[in-house]
Amino acid sequence: MAVTSHKLTLERPSPQSTPSPPGHLARIVNMCHAPAMDATLVLGQQGRLVIPAEVRTALGLAPGDRLHLHVSGQRLVLERQQDAAAELRGLAARVPRSRSLVEELLAERRMAAASE
Repeated sequence: MAVTSHKLTLERPSPQSTPSPPGHLARIVNMCHAPAMDATLVLGQQGRLVIPAEVRTALGLAPGDRLHLHVSGQRLVLERQQDAAAELRGLAARVPRSRSLVEELLAERRMAAASE
């Protein structure tokens, strides 16, 4: 089985759910082609999280790997940098070559500057 993306999503419990102890993150969702895994993580005093060994193994993570983190609503999403870059390249591939996103951005900025 080929795994094309390695994402780790950490979800904070919704306000309607049963209160959790401080630093508790409700679940880990493995976004690759394997079954979902659940684990409880505790946020350390210095803000560190330890990713359980079975999750690291399932995602092919090794010591020294760099992970990209972004926040999506109440979720923290961690993914390997190369997977994040590949996802962005995939999004850019859908933009027709005849369209210049740079020119569109410059036009928007010029309009904003003119209206100030």
